[in-house]
This record gives sequence, C-alpha cells and structure tokens, in this order.
Amino acid sequence: MRYLTSHQRIFISERATKDMNWQLKRFIEVMSEEGLLTGLRKSYQYVKLDVFKMNRALRYEVPDMFYRPLFERKYGTGIDVLDRDWDNLIVLDAYRYDYFKRHSRFEGELFRELTKGNWSLEWVLGNFRGRDLTDTVCVSGNVFYERLEPDTLFLLKSLGRDPQEITQTALRMNEKYPNKRLIVHYMTPHTPHRGQIAKDLAGPDEEFADIFQLYLNGDISKEKMRQSYVENVNIAESYVESLLEELEGKTVLTSDHGENLGEVQFGLPRVNHGHETVECRFVPWLQLPSGERKEIKKEESKGFDYSDDGVMRERLEALGYM
Repeated sequence: MRYLTSHQRIFISERATKDMNWQLKRFIEVMSEEGLLTGLRKSYQYVKLDVFKMNRALRYEVPDMFYRPLFERKYGTGIDVLDRDWDNLIVLDAYRYDYFKRHSRFEGELFRELTKGNWSLEWVLGNFRGRDLTDTVCVSGNVFYERLEPDTLFLLKSLGRDPQEITQTALRMNEKYPNKRLIVHYMTPHTPHRGQIAKDLAGPDEEFADIFQLYLNGDISKEKMRQSYVENVNIAESYVESLLEELEGKTVLTSDHGENLGEVQFGLPRVNHGHETVECRFVPWLQLPSGERKEIKKEESKGFDYSDDGVMRERLEALGYM
C-alpha cells in the first residue's frame, strides 16, 4: 500500500470495514495500491453508484483518513508515553483535554498533549507494539491490549468495563508486584454512558440509552449529551480517587484519545471519536505529586490473562466496534 500511511491502513483494516459494503472496500483497495485518481478510473466498472452515497464511511472515515497528514503536519504525530517518566499510568478512555481541565477533581501539573491516535487501537499499537514492557503490569477494561504480542508486557489482566472490578484488580496487582510499573485503563467515560441521564432516557428494552444516537436523531439537545458525558467523567474519577489512595511512586493521569460532543468539522456534526479533530487528538497529561519512587525491575513475561473470544466480541459490540 504505497499511497497510505500506517495509520490510514489501520483505518481500512480495523475500523472502516465496519460500515463499508464490499464495493466501497474494493474501491479503497484499488486506491491504496495505485492512488486516488487511478483507483477512481479503474473502479468505475465494478463499483456501483451506491458507493458514492453520503453514507457514514464516505462522510466521516474517508475524509478523516486523508485529512490526517494535514492535521499531523500542523500538530505532530503524538507523544510516546514510554518516553515519559511514570510509575503508574492511569488511562481514562475518551477523556478529552478541555473537559478534564474544566471538570477534573485532581490537582497536579497538567499538560495538553497530542495522543498517537483518535481511537484506542491506534493508541495501544502506536505506543506499545514491538516494545519491551516486561517491567509493567497492565490492568485494562480495553480489549485492544490483546492485540499486542503476549510477551510484550510482564502481565496483562484484561477485564470487562466495570470500573470497580478494574480498581480492585489494580490494587491486588499493585500489592503483588510492587517492583512493576502499573498501567490501569478504565473504559469510562467512553460510551456507552452509564450515568443517571442515560438510565432515565433508556427505552423499555434498554438499561441505558445510546446517548450519541439520541442526539443524532434529534431526541436530545447537545447540552444534554454533554451533561451525560460529564456525569460519566465523575463516575470514572470516583474510582480513580480510591485507587490513588493506595498507589506509591509517580502517577500520571491521561487518556488514549478524546471525544467529539457535537462540534462541526467540514460542515458535519462530530460525535464520538475516530475523527481527526483537536477534541479527539488532544488529551490531558496530569502529573500528580509523588513521594518515594518504585524500584522497577524487568522479569520474564507471564503473558496475558484475558477474556475468551465470546466475551471479547461482546465487549467490542458494547463499545460500538462490531
């Protein structure tokens, strides 16, 4: 794929296929091999007209794919979290910088940093693939760490999205492996929202409403959608607060990517993530006050303790990736 960057290929192979029909996928395949103009010229004979309808892939993902080089020329490609100094890295999924600055209860030295991707898989692979993290235990509600090689980390505890389970497991791992760095990846405030607003708006067959879909349907206001997001931010931080009470060493709070909450780009309303926007790509990097540092040691990897395929599929579907 000479004409596409590695980030663009991830869009095609991991994300865009969710919504693209086979005709559009064929068009993308030809374009990636031979360029846009050649792809258009060669594809017309087997790409039906419905490829060019303003479906989700053409309206959002393809424009984002081609806008990324311009975005990164202006802002850069993102920080490498392994080049930064920390003993504990707490990741709150889809927590954008401006909302963190405005709503977070935590105090420390706050920086606005560019992340390596606009969704979780890009961030995980961009920071950790091919690296030696045998000095690190990762406790995660995000399934995409399972895309790493099994010997990348000293240990991966891959869980569901329940923040209480993530917190309790992280505390056990912290006590069991005091000489290891610790990554704790919470899935909140990532959708689906689990606050009172989402519960009150749920339909008869739902426990929680799909807040973003309600907004896109015109059933709730932008302000109500944003209130639901803040509600989930507060839920996430309440669990982090209890975790921080037990951690030693230097702790950093950050996110893998941000979130769009109704901003307009290229004349299109943006919700969720996966877009090349400042709201998706800029995240908080909060260095908390630290005391005595950990004595970090590398050891032979214990591999993954992860969910089975059925549980993984359920988690991906719940997050909107399948």
